[in-house]
Amino acid sequence: MAGPDSGTKNTLSGDPHGFNVWIAVGLLVGWIVLGNIGPMFELAPGIRAWYPPAALLAAAVTWWGARALIPVVIAVSLSAILVPTNYEPAWRVIAVSVIAKLVYWAGAWLLRRLGFDARFSRTVDVALFAGVFAAVAALSAIIVVVDMRSRPFAIANEVLAIRSFWIGDLVAVLALAPAMLVIIAWLESMRGADVHLPRIDWTRRNVAQAISIPLTILTASVLSPSLGFFAYALCFLPLGWIALTHGPRVAALANVIFVLGALASVNDMTSAAPKSLEVQSFAALLVVAGLLIGSVADERERAFALLGESEERYRNLVELLPEPIVVHEHGRILFANGATAAALGAPSTEALHGVNLTDLTVPSSRKVTDHRARAVENGGAAPPVHYSVRKLDNTGIVELESVSIPFSFQGRAAKLSVGRDVTSRVRLEEELRQAQRMEAVGRLAGGVAHDFNNLLTVITSYSELILGGLPGNDPLVEDVRAIHHAADRAAALTRQLLSFSRRQVLQTQAVDVSEAVRDTGR
Repeated sequence: MAGPDSGTKNTLSGDPHGFNVWIAVGLLVGWIVLGNIGPMFELAPGIRAWYPPAALLAAAVTWWGARALIPVVIAVSLSAILVPTNYEPAWRVIAVSVIAKLVYWAGAWLLRRLGFDARFSRTVDVALFAGVFAAVAALSAIIVVVDMRSRPFAIANEVLAIRSFWIGDLVAVLALAPAMLVIIAWLESMRGADVHLPRIDWTRRNVAQAISIPLTILTASVLSPSLGFFAYALCFLPLGWIALTHGPRVAALANVIFVLGALASVNDMTSAAPKSLEVQSFAALLVVAGLLIGSVADERERAFALLGESEERYRNLVELLPEPIVVHEHGRILFANGATAAALGAPSTEALHGVNLTDLTVPSSRKVTDHRARAVENGGAAPPVHYSVRKLDNTGIVELESVSIPFSFQGRAAKLSVGRDVTSRVRLEEELRQAQRMEAVGRLAGGVAHDFNNLLTVITSYSELILGGLPGNDPLVEDVRAIHHAADRAAALTRQLLSFSRRQVLQTQAVDVSEAVRDTGR
């Protein structure tokens, strides 16, 4: 099937710089050849089903611009000089023809200004092409018929003459010009130009489509004596099939075969001449329908491709986010990103599919998660909640903070939860609270130490007063000294309490362990 051609610089918009002498020669020869086979497509004297040179001119000026006019004008001039007419001088034939060709160039220029893309990948391109060249063909027909007024023979009905020339040119442009653009692009691609063309794989379906073309034309030819020209409405079925599966470029090539087959079949019918407008209308409708169906198919393919690219971008974005993202239905995980697998201790995101989040939630947090689930089921977004989840590998508890909203996933009503692993934050908060508790204890110890020092001052002072009033051989001296020593030890304890409260700078000093033990013994 033809690709959508989205996001590529390969277009069939034409390149004026690709024009060379060989292309000019090809256009010159092509114009002369197509002009000479015109009588083969006459439905009646003077009434041609289509005029192929008009299609060649439209395709050439659309692709190469004004440069394509040079070989066409040369071909027209050679024909006028080598095959002169008895009723009009050669210079007048050349002048009128050049004016008509300039009208086609002006139409192609307008198409480019309107943003026309010759790949016909959009319905607007088909509409622009058909609309602009319908006006161009009509103006060209008017110019030719007005010039005929100067000829010796009279035109019975100028309106019918204009209609005949207009429809003949328009049918040719609609049926042949798109196919010619595809062929020109194929030739450009063979020269190494950066041009995208549809690729056709000869699968069983494509072979069936190729066989359906001559089979449809043959069937229509067999039915035409009884059903008339309406038998050729059968052509819409395989053409629509081809356009839907291969896009407008392949449909443009198939259009030529269908129109050629139909015109060749009706050429010998006695009803063809009286119904020439019917034949030409069928051809025009057939080709426009094929291009429109193909462009719709291309737009659909591009839409699917863009949707796939968008989904891939957002999937990559979700996978690269450092925060856990989970899509779950009734608690069971349908999708999880890599951050979720890392947070929950899972070996991969696939290992989380089908896991019930309720089973992982610790009992103390289930009330919170159940309340959030009910809020989301009621159609609202749940506010951020904090809960604890047990890791799959049983290596610990993960503290999560997440918000949930209703979410449609693969056609199912699910929930989307976006979380944040706050385990480190919870640990830091607990350490902060512990530090605050220790600070409070330190402040209490400092206050107690100051009050206790005041009491020790009294004990120390009175023990010194008593020692000063006792004789040296008094038996109470040792007891009072023990009281004084205990007060000194209590003062040392208060200094330790002040150090614990960070209100006194620690001063290290050497300690005699034996003396400390003997003192403790006393």
